[in-house]
Amino acid sequence: MTETREGTAHRFLPALRRQAIGVFSPGGLGRASLLLLSSSAAARAVGFFAALIGAAALGPRQFGEFAFAATTASLISVAGILGFVPLTTKQVANAKTGKEARDVGRLVVTITFLLLTLLGVGYWLALANLSPWIPPNLQTSRVAAGMVSIWAISGGLVQIIGAVLTGHKKFVALANLTLLRGVVVSVSTATAAYITHSAVSTTMAAALSEALACAIAVIFTSMSGWLHGSTRAGWRHNGWPLIHGTLAGVANLLIMAAIWGSMALLLSTPAGHEQNGGFSLANRLTLAITFLPSTLATASLPFISGDLAVKSRSQRVRRIVLFSSGWAIASATILAVSSPLLLSLIGASYTQFTSTVVIMSGAGIAISMNAVLGYLAIADGRIRLWIISDLVLAAILMSVAWATVNRWGAEGLATAYLVSYFVSAAMLIPARSGRQPLAASVDVSRNDG
Repeated sequence: MTETREGTAHRFLPALRRQAIGVFSPGGLGRASLLLLSSSAAARAVGFFAALIGAAALGPRQFGEFAFAATTASLISVAGILGFVPLTTKQVANAKTGKEARDVGRLVVTITFLLLTLLGVGYWLALANLSPWIPPNLQTSRVAAGMVSIWAISGGLVQIIGAVLTGHKKFVALANLTLLRGVVVSVSTATAAYITHSAVSTTMAAALSEALACAIAVIFTSMSGWLHGSTRAGWRHNGWPLIHGTLAGVANLLIMAAIWGSMALLLSTPAGHEQNGGFSLANRLTLAITFLPSTLATASLPFISGDLAVKSRSQRVRRIVLFSSGWAIASATILAVSSPLLLSLIGASYTQFTSTVVIMSGAGIAISMNAVLGYLAIADGRIRLWIISDLVLAAILMSVAWATVNRWGAEGLATAYLVSYFVSAAMLIPARSGRQPLAASVDVSRNDG
């Protein structure tokens, strides 16, 4: 048995190294991947340790309240950005001229800002006036609700601006903004948690620092000219793809609604906030698994969408899939094995959630592959497949959570994540073929300054 394990390791590690060399080799994608990887790695490392500090300082109950506020902000953001993030990158990258690319960016940023503002204000007004009908475990103060609204609007707008920069292949600018945002938000949140030990104060720090990062991103992209386009012209040339984006946004919204609803189920159980705190910590720990595949998929989209050579495109897709899966499996194994020691270091009250972390380690593999294959489906023109897989993910997540959360608590919700993301990723496997280049007229070397 020992010889078999060693033989498997000797075969696996060189294979992973070969795929890494192929993915990060010199050239456009390699440089873009390294830029985004380095900035995202630094930002997520800061966020990772900030989450550990916050979890230790707040304890399971307060951390559970903060995590629910973060999930609510994410739900509002997803409703506002309507699935435009990957499709915006694709449309900007495939634009025939720099003006057309700027028109698309201006259109999408304008639409999403209006929608996010409408939804954020609507959430605050609804929570302020409907509190008598809201279950006690889901209630929050008006101040906290206002902070969640600010957090949602700012976070959603930053995602769209990032999609515009990715489509323009402005990876240096995107890397700098990613790092700045990650450091500002993470440090502010961890500091507030450590000093105040309050979920509301931590939410306020997260929201205001996200708003600061958003303001910097908007000012920077506006001064650089990447949003100096025509909203009307952008709609004339890209209306139909954005309608597809709306359909995809409905699917993404249903996923976030399922995530929010499953978390609400967990909160309704005995010791719901503590259970949610343990699950949320396990979910944050999976960032160590998912950050690299997600970053690689984001950086590869504009290049794969515009790659004219089918053979070259297929090889690139294969390398991305193999490297991402290898990374996810290796890092998930490390997290699962080290989870008892890691949780004991964070706090004795979290050691009861070791099995939750182990289950979420497996879910991290599925989440990574779902992200990679989802972006490949978009690059391959399989928008319908992407939307259907998201709808199935949302349905399975909510169904399994409904069946397991009341019985198993945090472990049940982790199981729901594991099952739903694996099924969704399996549905997206046809997208790895890379058979259909999208835009024969794309000039991937276009540089608009």
